[in-house]
Amino acid sequence: MIRSRPGSVTAVVLAVSAITVSGCGGTSGLPSRRADSPTAADRTLAEVTPLAIRAEGCTLVASLGTGFAVGGGLVVTVAHLIRGSTHVTVDGHPAEPLVVDLRSDVAVLRPSTDASVSAVSAVAGVLGISGVSPGADTADATSGDPITVQVLRDGSPSALRATVVRTPMIHFEEPMDHTYYDRQGLFLDGLVIIKGDSGSPVVDSAGKVVGMVFATGQTRDRAYAVSAAEIRALLPHPDANPTDTGHC
Repeated sequence: MIRSRPGSVTAVVLAVSAITVSGCGGTSGLPSRRADSPTAADRTLAEVTPLAIRAEGCTLVASLGTGFAVGGGLVVTVAHLIRGSTHVTVDGHPAEPLVVDLRSDVAVLRPSTDASVSAVSAVAGVLGISGVSPGADTADATSGDPITVQVLRDGSPSALRATVVRTPMIHFEEPMDHTYYDRQGLFLDGLVIIKGDSGSPVVDSAGKVVGMVFATGQTRDRAYAVSAAEIRALLPHPDANPTDTGHC
């Protein structure tokens, strides 16, 4: 059972297996609201390419999700996707976990050399959460901001539009071990997410990443994202030692 504290918002964490409902893994026929006219965010999304994350080791079927590069050859995704995994890949390339933080649901990976990751690393300045320069041009969303989420649909990038309803402190129960966590997040309206969307970057109208999708909302067209502030605080040095992914 999921409980919430007074003044907080409870999120339903996206499932991490391709054989469970909602969140990380597989595809769906649900409709999506696509961006229909180019904006600064749309142009940046061509560079903020969503990357396919695959994790093996906790379930009979591999867990699937999304990630994005943040500079320094690093990739950010959700921690619940790779938790307990023994083998993780980014676009098919083996990757080492450097950070697996369940409180914020942020994981940072260092994939083997990959042209697609290197290309995105070159535009870390517009992301606002560079692993090389955490203090570089940053972006934090506020209520009412229009945003675009870059997801993967059948292996291809797709831009979905939504609006930041509010930026609450989210209180939720981790379904695997029933531990309660608090994190600063974004509550998004008008966004239908499906299996595999966990880890998708949330980009503002200026083309800066302001968060990362991690959970469905209480209704079909709402979702939660962890804030850029939470991600920035966890970015390691690109040469950091690998860490354990924890238990399933």
